[in-house]
Amino acid sequence: MRLAALALLCCGCATLGAAPQEYELYRRVRVAPTVEARLSASHGYLQRHPAGRFEREVRAWFERTEPEYFARQRRTRAGLTRYLDTLPAGPNAARASERLAELDLADSYKRRRDAALTEEARQLEDKLQSAEDLRRAAVQSITGYVALLASIERWGVRTHELPDAVIVRYRMQEPVARCGTRRCLKTLTLPYAIPDGGRLRARAAIADVVLELTDGGVTGAEISGPELLLRMGEALSVRPVRSDDPLGRAEAVSLAVGALATALEPRLPAARCAQEAVGLRMLIRQCDAVRVEVIASDGPEADDRILIGPSAKEVRP
Repeated sequence: MRLAALALLCCGCATLGAAPQEYELYRRVRVAPTVEARLSASHGYLQRHPAGRFEREVRAWFERTEPEYFARQRRTRAGLTRYLDTLPAGPNAARASERLAELDLADSYKRRRDAALTEEARQLEDKLQSAEDLRRAAVQSITGYVALLASIERWGVRTHELPDAVIVRYRMQEPVARCGTRRCLKTLTLPYAIPDGGRLRARAAIADVVLELTDGGVTGAEISGPELLLRMGEALSVRPVRSDDPLGRAEAVSLAVGALATALEPRLPAARCAQEAVGLRMLIRQCDAVRVEVIASDGPEADDRILIGPSAKEVRP
């Protein structure tokens, strides 16, 4: 009897400070039998009670679980549909809808090919099948170079004394880098495509990968290009970004910075190396004698820049 009374008392304590309607939504979160049900209930609770009594607990679980759930479900059409059924207004609902639209477009071209085996239909279908690979390759090329150059532990050495992985990728893989007395330059042209209005729109990210030389030794590196962060973010979001859409541009840049932060994490973990972003410097990591800065351009005439080197440098943002 005492235990039963105590249980009832504790149950009553849980509702103190919370309206019955709020506690009912919270109870649905706690008793949800599946991940989908709990995600849906959690999102519903946070939408209805963004400053509720149980907000911190529910939000912590939701923000940890939702990205992992989306990453699993985005691999298939059924998974994308399942995500939208679970979270029709969730954080990744727009991305899921865009990907489904792209798959629908691919299916449309496939039906055209089956109906009339024209060369044009086959070429279009091939483009659709390769579009996602091109987007992934464009982003991975840039983030890969950032991670690779950030892995240099000894600066001031000759280019042939750099780590083997840097030499092979930078000096031997196409396009081959060209070196002068003050710098080595490798220009990357990274094509990709974005579904837009029922068609694939061709895009290209252009990046100069530079090794700075002083008396023949490598003293720093820079990756720069026109709207480089915007192009990366566009490829990541699978969404065209208009020149007159400042919010869309800001979101695209944020996605690009997030991808670069992830690429740097093994070498320069945020917990130990992150510094406060200031002004146009969107990301700063510095420790173990290596510094990386991601600097957004201040206008269409300037390039976005990623600086990598042994220490901070004077830069005009």
